[in-house]
Amino acid sequence: MTKVYQHKLSRLRKSPNPNKVLDLNSFTLGIHNYYKIATRVSSDFNDIRHTIHFKIKTLLKRNIFNPTTEKNAVIDKFYNDFNYKRFKSNGLLVLPFESVRHQIRGQRDPEFTIYAKEDRQRIHKELIHVTQ
Repeated sequence: MTKVYQHKLSRLRKSPNPNKVLDLNSFTLGIHNYYKIATRVSSDFNDIRHTIHFKIKTLLKRNIFNPTTEKNAVIDKFYNDFNYKRFKSNGLLVLPFESVRHQIRGQRDPEFTIYAKEDRQRIHKELIHVTQ
């Protein structure tokens, strides 16, 4: 994952355009959605951020990333609680990579078991509604 992110930052450095910023943001949001149920995910992403920090610093020196305090709907929805530096590139906000929080998965009814006939029927009833 670190190598992929570094590669995306390198491509953005070589020829900055809005499509590459959107690609970087979609990758970041996808990775956050995938790993948000992992335990201690925020510390892992913080470690990854430290390994890619030199790439971000290079983009700041070349004025490809510009520090900003702006927000948009995605930042408000997913990253509002975080107090990390935000960057803007080609008129688009770059999503913060290290801003991910562990989410506890919801669970079913505690009395639910696959061994009871009624519960199995409930599973099959839900499957029927999904396939129709």
